[in-house]
Order: sequence, then C-alpha cells, then structure tokens
Amino acid sequence: REGDYFCAGITEDIITDLSKVSGLRVVSRTDMLPFRNKEINIRQVAEALRVNYVLEGSVRKAGNRIRITAQLISARDGYHLWADRFDGLTEDIFDFQNEVSRKIADALKISLTDSEKETLAKKPTDDLRAYDFYLRGRDYLSRRGKKNTEAAIRMFENAIKIDKEFASAYAGLGEACAYMYEWYDGAITWLGRAIEMNREALDRDPNSIEARFGIAMVYYHQGRL
Repeated sequence: REGDYFCAGITEDIITDLSKVSGLRVVSRTDMLPFRNKEINIRQVAEALRVNYVLEGSVRKAGNRIRITAQLISARDGYHLWADRFDGLTEDIFDFQNEVSRKIADALKISLTDSEKETLAKKPTDDLRAYDFYLRGRDYLSRRGKKNTEAAIRMFENAIKIDKEFASAYAGLGEACAYMYEWYDGAITWLGRAIEMNREALDRDPNSIEARFGIAMVYYHQGRL
C-alpha cells in the first residue's frame, strides 16, 4: 500500500502518453479513479466508461527493483489483445512506460507518427528523486482537502529544487495553487503564482498539455472566458 502513489503516478503518465496518440481517445484519470484498487468486471467498467478496450495492470517495487504487469483487454469479448511483464530497475521506469504505450498502439494496429514516437520517448526528468517527489505531489493532489493540497505544493517544490527543468513539476505546482484559490483560500495571489508556474512549465516544454490547462483554469477564474 505504501507504493500506491507510485502506481497511481505511472497510471496517470501512461494515460497522458496515450492521449498524445492521435488515433486514440483515452478516458481521463478522474473517470478512472472510482475503479482504482478494486476487483472489477471488465465489461461493466467498459460499459460505464463507454470504451472498447481496458488496460489493467500492477506495479510492484522492492528496493530499487520494479515489476510492471499490463494487459490490454477487449471489452466486446473479454479476450486479451496483449499482455506483458517488465522487470528491471526503478531507473528504467520511463523506458517501461514508453514500451507499454508503443505495444498498446501496436495491438490496436495504430501507426505512430515520428513526432508521436519522439514524444513518447521523451523523459519528464532525468532525476528519479525529483520524479518521486512529483508522483507524491500528484497523489496528494488527487486526495483533495486543504492539508493534502498544501502537502502537494511542498512535494512539487521539492521536485523543482532537484530539477529546475522539470516542466511537469511546475505544472503540478501551478495546478495546486489554482486549487488553493478555488476551494480553500481565495487569495488572488494564488492565481498569480499558478499562472507563473504554468508559464515556467511552458518555457521548458511548449507542448505541455498540463500547463495549457493550468493557464486556462486561471483565465476561467479571472472571468477571461
């Protein structure tokens, strides 16, 4: 259970990666959360989410070693289209995520463009300590509540201290600041910091979907529809 945040973070990263493939429409993390850590019936889940395929899997960590299992299942007949297991070191995590996304595209007979292959292969950070703080921040953010959001801010700040070029950490910090304004504090300074952090993210990754969404949230709260 202490590794839940790590598993949830990898799930979110794979969702984000697959969403960048033009031939796929992928259900959001928010819609997926009610099924997390539950025994599920694939067909019922597919019907609830209105999807043709379900990806399920697990992540196990032991020291610096990691095992990821994943299987892609057809909702129509319940058969596996693809399944695999990845064993290696924690530092290989980005390669594993890339491989999962590629193999799903192959199983669904989707041809990736060169730019999509390049995007999937791109690492969010080269520092696993920064990535771990980032995953913890995302987990705190998903739990909601003022204290959890404040904890998320600390986690994202720690990630940025380690890797000042970590675009996703800036975007996560911007999102947390926007949540502080929207639900818990209401001080206008939170919006200023949110847009500042998301612009920092865009400076480092002009294609960051998270940063664009974060800036859109700020504009929304400012009434700049």
